[in-house]
Amino acid sequence: ITRCVEMKQQFGTWEVADLVFYSEPGRSAKDMNRKELQRLMRDVKAGLVDIVICYKFDRLSRKLRDFLELSEEFHGYGVRIVS
Repeated sequence: ITRCVEMKQQFGTWEVADLVFYSEPGRSAKDMNRKELQRLMRDVKAGLVDIVICYKFDRLSRKLRDFLELSEEFHGYGVRIVS
């Protein structure tokens, strides 16, 4: 992910002020009750996030319904998802 951001910056596609990682090694994305996901949502609601970058969409949630709810909530705050 860091390399992706570096390339986007190099080609002038993105201007990144701060890159924050929300990582939960060893935790499944089977539900929404995850510490780092909740921290991400707090930061989204606080206006601290413009883009959520994930390796694969199922890293955010394995359940389609949960992913769609996250996507809608991100959209409501003007946050894009990039995978």
